[in-house]
Amino acid sequence: MGIIQSGLSTNDCAAKTLYVLGSIFLFSALLIWWRPIFRKGVADAKLQSRFLGFAMIALFVFIPCYLGGFTFVACIAAMVLECLLEFYRILNLEGMGAYKKLALVLGVLLVGTAAFASAPLGYLVPGLAASAKEGLPSLFYVMPAGVVAAVFALPLFSGKPEGALVRSCVTIFSVIYIAWFLGHMILLRNLPNGFGYFVFFAMCVAMNDIFAYLFGKFFGKNQMIPGISPAKTWEGFIGGICGSLLAALVFFYSVSKIEILNALVLALLISITAPLGDLVISMIKRDMKVKDCGTILPGHGGLLDRVDSAILTSPVIYYYLLFSGNG
Repeated sequence: MGIIQSGLSTNDCAAKTLYVLGSIFLFSALLIWWRPIFRKGVADAKLQSRFLGFAMIALFVFIPCYLGGFTFVACIAAMVLECLLEFYRILNLEGMGAYKKLALVLGVLLVGTAAFASAPLGYLVPGLAASAKEGLPSLFYVMPAGVVAAVFALPLFSGKPEGALVRSCVTIFSVIYIAWFLGHMILLRNLPNGFGYFVFFAMCVAMNDIFAYLFGKFFGKNQMIPGISPAKTWEGFIGGICGSLLAALVFFYSVSKIEILNALVLALLISITAPLGDLVISMIKRDMKVKDCGTILPGHGGLLDRVDSAILTSPVIYYYLLFSGNG
């Protein structure tokens, strides 16, 4: 395992994924753009823009994921940097600062340590990874401690204590929550059959979001947490669960080496952690009095608005696979 992992052994899974995704996108495009013909109305512009946003993300993520290696690492690094920049942009709107330059450097370092992780937890938990080979222990799992030390060292040695506590805490939270959590995507990709696991994970997250949006739009009446995200409803949450379970059944071929029960458990975990991650970013945006983190994606706002559902989900899925013996 490690950064040299490539997509050469994933051709069959990639071919099936391309066929399934192509069919889904084609059907969705026809349904969205032809709907006004049958309903004699105006097309839902927001739905169209969200579709384009999903298409952009699919191209940006799945091609590098298939190629693997440095290409995928660069993709995740770019994602982390953009999300951090968006996060600090909304903080600046309320005059809340952070150690931005240090955070960006630490974010790249975290992605780098994930890329060179040689064995999942094999050195930290003896016996967990029976296949672990001798070598340099992975720094990725202990990097949060290094992040805390580095961030507090900056105001300490610069001799500028004004606002140090708030700036340090905000910086630590953003680096660990965004960079370290998203870094688990690289660990997931570097597992045996990592491309298949990533396809399963990404599509369960995407279908959870799509079905939650549709169920909330057409059936939503009971708000979940109106003070945080008024648009989130329990009907949408149930729809998200249905979407994740449906994705698990459709994309089960990509994780066919594990039992169907485990696949459904993974889908249920995703259906819980995905909206939770969404709500965390919604809470921050509500506190900062902004609607979106950015404008980079049509219909979605910023990249952080889109990947918020995957932030909590990626480490949960990765460690579930390891401890269930499927990693």
